[in-house]
Amino acid sequence: MKRTPYIIGISLMTVAALLSSCGHTAAKKSQKEIPYKSNVIAYIKDTCGEKCTIDDYETIYNLDKNIIYHVSSEERDLHFIVYQNTDESGKLKYQTDYMNCVRDLYADEILAEFDKFQNSTMNGIYLRNTEELKDICQAVAKANKIYRKELKYNDEDFLKDNNFGTVSIKGESGSEDDHYPNALTTFTIDGTVKSVDDLLTETKNILAQKVKDGSLSYERYQGLDSELSSIHKSELNHIYLNDNELLYDNNTSEYTYYGLSTDEYCYSTYNPELDTYMMFIDYGLIADYCGSNPLIMREWANALGGSYKLLTTEQTERKLEIEAEWTVNNHTWQSSAKYDANLDNSGVQKFTVLKDGNPLDIKTYEKENNIHTLQVTAKDFCTLFDLTYTIDEANDAIYFYSN
Repeated sequence: MKRTPYIIGISLMTVAALLSSCGHTAAKKSQKEIPYKSNVIAYIKDTCGEKCTIDDYETIYNLDKNIIYHVSSEERDLHFIVYQNTDESGKLKYQTDYMNCVRDLYADEILAEFDKFQNSTMNGIYLRNTEELKDICQAVAKANKIYRKELKYNDEDFLKDNNFGTVSIKGESGSEDDHYPNALTTFTIDGTVKSVDDLLTETKNILAQKVKDGSLSYERYQGLDSELSSIHKSELNHIYLNDNELLYDNNTSEYTYYGLSTDEYCYSTYNPELDTYMMFIDYGLIADYCGSNPLIMREWANALGGSYKLLTTEQTERKLEIEAEWTVNNHTWQSSAKYDANLDNSGVQKFTVLKDGNPLDIKTYEKENNIHTLQVTAKDFCTLFDLTYTIDEANDAIYFYSN
């Protein structure tokens, strides 16, 4: 009996529907007459690692190239179908439900491992407390062990490419305004060998981070003091300058046709590799082909009572040398960015800053899928405006002060 209370399974292929719809028009043929047999056998060999036999076939709607082949394993009690049809050019193509039939062999045994956990229909396992993590990790390890039995017939790559499914773990929200469970993590059942202790350590760290960030409830998930004491919040969502919160809410500019997107970068992210908080900076990109861009440096210069000027205002080319200048407290900074729109992420090949004509030692970092900004450490950010800073994770804030 199939059960899917927790596993977010792989969707069945359209061939299943074809099987149910072709019954009235399909005609079984003798095995001796099997058409395109060599093509089908080649496809089966590419698809699975066990020896198989084509038992018979059925044509669909009397179309000679639209055929369902009934196939069985020579090594175990496994039956599946291969569906043949053609693409727009008339070339033969194939589909099969072999992977789903393999999953069915292990479904009852694997799903039984998760029966004892609380769930909300198809929304995954609901974590009731921290202690339950160990039981969940034991179930995940056992499920992977069960699915590894398939290695008798197929290799590791097959299991990775055709995992049994995923198990979603959710927990109580850390917000009083959010009454729906929040995602904790997702386990993939693909035969991976990992000890319960390793799974538990990884998952407790993920849980602790979610609690630290406030997305999961601190009151419900106790016993994480050790993990919580050694990590930082992923983001600080409040930025203060001289005790006044900055909102990055100036959405207009004389340089741009579109409105600005500066407010999308009004937070600080933690970089665990550098063990520091990071700030976003822009490099003066206002090209119309990039849509809505931020002008973060202008926001800060204005907030400090200074001025900002973009020197490269003609930005129609895809490769640019973008220069900008800002002045605060009788000091002047000049930035230069070598930009190429054809590159990934920000497109910046080189970024330099001079303060009063002297180069600053500033290193920039890319944030994945970010085409408008760079990141610098909070310390380096301070050198761009003559600031100091402090962190207050309890209040979700980073404070900057003028020197």
